[in-house]
Amino acid sequence: MLRAYLSLLRLIWSVNPWWIGTRCVLTITSQLIPIVQLVIAQRLVDILVPGASGTPIDTDRAITYAAVEGGLFLVNILIGRIDFFLSNQFGEALEYASVRRMLTKAASLDVATFDQPVFRNMLSLIQRDIYWRPRQVYNDTFTAIAGITTLIAATSLFLQLPIWVIGLLVLGSLPTFWLQAEYGRANDELSVRFGEEHRFGHYFLTALTERYDAKDIRLYELGETFVKRHGQIWTWWLDELWQLSRKYLTLESLSLFLAGLIRLGIMLWLVLTTAQGQLTIGQFTLFGGLIGQFAAGFQSLIGTLAALITHQPFVRRFSEFLETKPVIESPTGGRTLSAKEPLTVEFDHVWFRYSPDAAWSLRDVSFVIDPGERVAFVGENGAGKTTLIKLLTRFYDPTKGRILLNGHDLTQYTLASLRRAIGVIFQDFAKFEVTAEENIGFGRIAAAKDRTGIYDAAKQSGADTVIAELPKQYETLLATGFAGGTELSGGQWQKIALGRSFFRNARLLILDEPTAALDAEAEEHFYKQFLKLRKSATAILISHRFSTVRMADTIYVLDHGQVVESGDHKTLMKANGRYAKLYALQAARYR
Repeated sequence: MLRAYLSLLRLIWSVNPWWIGTRCVLTITSQLIPIVQLVIAQRLVDILVPGASGTPIDTDRAITYAAVEGGLFLVNILIGRIDFFLSNQFGEALEYASVRRMLTKAASLDVATFDQPVFRNMLSLIQRDIYWRPRQVYNDTFTAIAGITTLIAATSLFLQLPIWVIGLLVLGSLPTFWLQAEYGRANDELSVRFGEEHRFGHYFLTALTERYDAKDIRLYELGETFVKRHGQIWTWWLDELWQLSRKYLTLESLSLFLAGLIRLGIMLWLVLTTAQGQLTIGQFTLFGGLIGQFAAGFQSLIGTLAALITHQPFVRRFSEFLETKPVIESPTGGRTLSAKEPLTVEFDHVWFRYSPDAAWSLRDVSFVIDPGERVAFVGENGAGKTTLIKLLTRFYDPTKGRILLNGHDLTQYTLASLRRAIGVIFQDFAKFEVTAEENIGFGRIAAAKDRTGIYDAAKQSGADTVIAELPKQYETLLATGFAGGTELSGGQWQKIALGRSFFRNARLLILDEPTAALDAEAEEHFYKQFLKLRKSATAILISHRFSTVRMADTIYVLDHGQVVESGDHKTLMKANGRYAKLYALQAARYR
C-alpha cells in the first residue's frame, strides 16, 4: 500500500516540484506564525498586567511586541491568499495530469482487458474519483504537514507543563481518529458493492442525456421508465449510505464530546494553577491558546490521516490499474511485416470461446487465404463471423489451434506491424466526432495530413459525394452536439468508414457487413471498388447477405462456429447444401 501511495505522490511531485516546495514553505510558516503570536501575546500580557495596578511598564517593548504581532497577522493573511491561488492552480494541473495518466493507460490496454467485468468495475470506480481524489490527497498531505508543524511547535512549549497534559489531549482524540478511518473503510466497501449498480445508473443517465438513443427513448416512451430505474438505483445507494453515516455520526459525536470534556478539564486545571500563583496571566494566556492550537492541530492531523486512509482504496485501485498488463501483449523482439510483403493467412484447427464457461464461438476452423484473394465468410447471426476478425487482428488469441501469417504464428509478430497491415471496417464502426477529413485520415494516422490520399479514399468509397454536400466539405465537423456540426445518415457514415479503411492502404482488408446501410446504387459502387482490390490487397468480406458475396473467389459458410461448406458461388449452388438453401431463402424475398 505504501508503494501505491508513493506512486501517487510521485505523480503529484512531477506536476510542478517548484510549486510543491513553495507550498511546503508557506504551509509550515503559516502554522508557526500563530504559535509565535501566542508567545508574543504572553509577553505582552505580562508587560501590561502590572500597569493595571499603577506599576510603570516598558512601553517601548510593549509597542514593539504589538507591532510584530500585527505584522505577523498581515503576513499570515498574505500567505493564506498566495496558498489559495497556488493550491487552486496546482489542483487543476494535477487533475489534468491524473486524467491524462488514466487515459494514456486505458489507450494502451487491449479489447480483451476491457471485456473483463472486474476490470470494468474497477475502471468505473476510478473514473468516478479521478477528478477529485488525487487533488484531495495532495491537499490532505499538506493539511497533515500543517498539523505536524503545529503539534511540534506547541509540544515544545507544552514541555513547561506536566507530561500528562499532552497525554490527555492525544488520548481524547484517538477514538475520533479510529472512527473516521473505519467510516472511510466501510464507505469504500459500500462503493465496491455498489460498483455494478453504479454502472447501470450511469448507463441510464447517459441514455437520457445523449443523442444516440434519443429517438428510441422518445418513440417508445421510455423516458419515465429510465428516470425511475435510475432513481431506484440511487435511492438504494442513498438509503445504504444513510444507514452507515447515521451509525458513525452517533459514535463520532460521542467521541468528540469526550475530547471536549478532556479539554475543559485541562482548562479548569490551568485556571486553578494560575489562581494559586504558579502561572502568570501571560502564561495562562499562552497555555490556554496552545491547548486550542494543539487540539485543533491534532484533530486536523488525525482527521487528515483518517482521510488518507479513506483514500487508500482509490490509491490501490489506481495503482493496480496503472500496473494492469494487457491480456494480449506484443512479443519482445517480435517479427515485423515489411511494407510490401504479400500476406498468406492460415487458420489451423482454431477453437475459441470468450471465457472458460462460455459456449464455443469457433470450432475446429481451418482454411487458407492466399495473397490477393477475395474471400467471403457468410452465415447467420451468431455463426462466428465477427469472431474471426477479432482473432485475426489479435484482439484475442485462439483457445486452441493457431493462426499463421506467412507461415509464422500470429503471436510472433509485433502488434503494431500486424495491425498496420490490416484495415478493418467493423459492423459497429466508430463515428468519430471530428471533421470529415479527420474521420478518413484516422485510417492511417501517420499520413493523416495526406489530403490527396484522403480524397482518393473518399472517391473509392463513395464518401466524396457525401462530403461534397456538407457545409464546409472536408472541414465539416461530423457531430451535431457542437457548433457548426452536422449529422449523417447511417449509409453516409458507412461510406465515411469505408473511406477510412481504404485510406489505410492495408494489404489485408476486412469488411464486416460493409453494405448493410447502403442503398442499391451505393452498394453497386462498392462492388466495383471491391473487385479492383484484387491487385493491391487481400480482401475478406463478412456478411449474412448472400447477394453481397457472389463475386468472392472463395466463400466459407459458417454455422454454429464451424466451416460447413466452402467454394465459389457456382460450386456452392451446385452442391445444393446450406449455402444454396440460405441463398434461395434470401432470393425469394425479391421475387
